[in-house]
Amino acid sequence: MENPKIFNRWKYEIENCEPNSLLDCFREVEISVSSVCNLKCPFCPHSKGYSRKPEFMSVNTAEEIARQLKSFNYQGFICFGGHGEPSLNPNLEEIVNILKDFKPQLITNGINLNREVWERLDKIAQIKVSVHDWNNVSFFKEKFKNTKAWFRNHDAKNPELNLFNRGGYLGKPPVKIERICHLPWYWIFIDCDGKYLECANDWEHTTESERSIFNTNIKDFYLEVLEPIREKMDAEGKRQNIKCCQNCDIEGTLIGEKFVEFWRKQK
Repeated sequence: MENPKIFNRWKYEIENCEPNSLLDCFREVEISVSSVCNLKCPFCPHSKGYSRKPEFMSVNTAEEIARQLKSFNYQGFICFGGHGEPSLNPNLEEIVNILKDFKPQLITNGINLNREVWERLDKIAQIKVSVHDWNNVSFFKEKFKNTKAWFRNHDAKNPELNLFNRGGYLGKPPVKIERICHLPWYWIFIDCDGKYLECANDWEHTTESERSIFNTNIKDFYLEVLEPIREKMDAEGKRQNIKCCQNCDIEGTLIGEKFVEFWRKQK
């Protein structure tokens, strides 16, 4: 495992924040800057017929995200992950620069872009390389040798790979999942076009609407739009009656418990 301290920084920042307000619980914005990928890994919807028109986040959308996050002094971080490979976006470097004040984490398969670009990105973002052919990890270590990039074994043959069904896209769980998920308390998702999904794991886009950063402020989306989901999740302690959650088998409780407890006390 390479640079575990670098990798764990985001987790530490989430878990060790002591909230004093509801907005303090808001720790992660995941954005999708590309709807396409250059791989078809067997555990990913891209290998199972996932098909969206090729779309890339624009510089204008990134600027609006930055403007809104600055307006309420957002203290969490931004994850460049989403539903496609970020490095396929031709404006990735400019977009990361626009959002560099929000502790960006860039998740990539590392295939695209040359070494010089990755070295520049490394100065403003934490890079996490998902290596899907672990036998070829030496290639990536050489390519990223002048960076602080962390490599994770995302090879389908890795028995320790922690997989889940992407909100039900890869199949429904054999039994109903009757446990709370903490994600709605600390995480939101913004798609390439600035539209929100109620969860990043909603690969089927069951919650897609006309609600976007251009008509609904990020702060309002987190505090108000997601609140009925939090209330239903907490009151019932299960996912079956929440549209984007009912078929999802993600663990959902590994981090974020303190934010759930804080929210309960405030409400």
